[in-house]
Amino acid sequence: MGFKVLRYNMEYLNGLLSKNPGLRCINLDNRKIKDLSPFVPLLEKFEFLEDLELAENELKELPGDICKLKSLMSINICDNKFEDLPKVVKVLQSFPKLKSLFISPAAAEELKTIVTSLKDLEYLNGETIRSKKPVPEEEELIAEHCAPPPHGDKTVVQLNTFKKDDLDELQSIVWSIKARMQNLGYEEAVTLEAEYDSRLASVSAELNENLADKDTLPVIKKAVELKAKYAMLDLCYTKMLSTDRDQESSDIWQMLKHGHDNVVEELLRVILGMKPEMETEVGKWKIALSKMQKEMAEVLDVSQKMQEEIKQLTKEKDGALKEFTTERKDLIARIEALEYDNKKYLDTIVRHSKNLYGTTQKFGDSPLKGGEFNSSVSFDSKKKAQTMLMPSKTSTKELSMKQLKDTIAEIYTQKVKYDKKCLESKQAKETMEQYMYTFLNQQYGLKSLIQEFASAIREGIKKYTGSDSEVLLFGKILRNEFEESFRYEIPLMKDSVHEIIKDGVRRKIKYKSEIELIECCESMCSDMQEIDEAIWKDVLKKTVRESDYQGVEQRAKNIIEEKNLTSAERAKEKATSIKKDATSIWYSDLIKVIIDFMIALHEKKIIKYQLLFKKLDTDANGILNAEEFQALASEMKIAKEEYGTLSSKIDPLGAQQMTFSECFSVLNSEKVTVELKLGKGKTTKKVMTILERFNLEVQQTNITNQHLSHLSLIHI
Repeated sequence: MGFKVLRYNMEYLNGLLSKNPGLRCINLDNRKIKDLSPFVPLLEKFEFLEDLELAENELKELPGDICKLKSLMSINICDNKFEDLPKVVKVLQSFPKLKSLFISPAAAEELKTIVTSLKDLEYLNGETIRSKKPVPEEEELIAEHCAPPPHGDKTVVQLNTFKKDDLDELQSIVWSIKARMQNLGYEEAVTLEAEYDSRLASVSAELNENLADKDTLPVIKKAVELKAKYAMLDLCYTKMLSTDRDQESSDIWQMLKHGHDNVVEELLRVILGMKPEMETEVGKWKIALSKMQKEMAEVLDVSQKMQEEIKQLTKEKDGALKEFTTERKDLIARIEALEYDNKKYLDTIVRHSKNLYGTTQKFGDSPLKGGEFNSSVSFDSKKKAQTMLMPSKTSTKELSMKQLKDTIAEIYTQKVKYDKKCLESKQAKETMEQYMYTFLNQQYGLKSLIQEFASAIREGIKKYTGSDSEVLLFGKILRNEFEESFRYEIPLMKDSVHEIIKDGVRRKIKYKSEIELIECCESMCSDMQEIDEAIWKDVLKKTVRESDYQGVEQRAKNIIEEKNLTSAERAKEKATSIKKDATSIWYSDLIKVIIDFMIALHEKKIIKYQLLFKKLDTDANGILNAEEFQALASEMKIAKEEYGTLSSKIDPLGAQQMTFSECFSVLNSEKVTVELKLGKGKTTKKVMTILERFNLEVQQTNITNQHLSHLSLIHI
């Protein structure tokens, strides 16, 4: 048995066991089962299992321990691949309660073996077997009766309405009458069983129909059952009357008389007991009807009260909604008035602050009574007070690298939310520079604080650009030299680096759990941790193009050498020896090398568009109006039919404000078909973006921009 099939079926049985351990029937049909042994311990846990379906599998034998299913009464093993049928029958004999068996059609001799071997079996292939002690000449007829019905035969009747003892008694009587008629040479003996089966089928059908109604009273059901039993006994009685009445048939007459007497006596008891039972039932119905009428009246009363309450609640809801709308309008008006007053007060505070810091007041002119001078104040106190009043030229706020990077991350996060609000309110988006002032305004409110923090951010960018690539990238986005979406490449790159490092650690440190590997990887992926040469080279090979690998690798080695020289100088100063791996690189330096490469590579792609945008952006605000964008389209040789589509995608609101990032995103995604010359008069067509087409045209026509000489690209 395939492992997957075994595991799937075991999971299926475990699921059944956990949900309903008291199942009486389990269906394992058509599950490609070749060996039933692994399933027996699980099946044994179903204590009430009575019916097991195993048809259309690949079983070659039944395991001997399947007899542990002590409550099993029915099993279906049709369409399997049994090699030794007697061995299968021997296993089936070990079931203590087996009453029904379904097995694929076999030869008459094999069916006869099954019937004779399984003495307690009552049903074979859906047919009823009723044979306590059949005479030898009738065994062949029983085997034929047990064989499966012909294809399309619909005359088989499930006789599940008679009790087993009644059927056994009737069958015994019929066999006795048949044997008697054969001994006397009656030709009707041949058709007796056929007449019995026909009568039994019609009586059973009528009985099933009468008992199908669930509302039928038990006393009526009993009467119908007695009537059916009497009809079968009547057939036997009639047939027996046609034989000679000699001493040999006295036993048969006694049996018939006993049966008739029992039917009549029981029928009399039913008839006599019917009236009080019916009266009792009618009384119950009357009580139930009266109770239902009373409950119905109560339900109607409750329904009427609920309707009145609903009307009242609806009225109250309308009133509350009206009151809420009025109060909301009042609150909106008050908020607008407060905002206006707040703005006015802020302007007043800023104006007074400017006057205060812009006015040089002598300390001796303190506004005391009578213009007197407080001589108790020392010279140092006067100087300190004057310093507090005068504005300090060196009071610019300085940010550490951590503070700057935290501020940049917060600006990125809030910018995404702000852009979403602009989209929902159908307002034009802001550039990163514009939003930085919006962000600072939301944080601090006062103009002086906004200017102070904006200046601190710019100074921080200048200070840390050389040492941190993410600060470098933010500065480029702030100056509208890179599109805003490029920043999403950084976390994706870091995730890839983490996975490569984890694979390297897994190869290096074997026999460790996944949790230990993750912890080891996380400890390595921190700024001051060293990465082995084999691992960082593997990272570069998988994140950098093959043509650029040597340059990037050399840049990493240069950083390692610089760090080693610095460490050696410090060791010399302290007169101590520091053991350091000369080929390892810090994680932060490795990330910086990769980000620097990504920025340099992207700048080569964007430089021509960047210079053209800055040339047309006359007010240098990172936004093009309709006229400036039209000039951009003309420079990039965008056809008129392309211009309308691009304009609507970049500026769907028609606000005539197209930012650097929005223009780049559309130009770098919209694709066109370009015809390229291959030489000797041959051409080919290629699909590329509008930005790629622009870069190609500039390269082919050898257009040189005067600003290119002032811009140095980063080469690694």
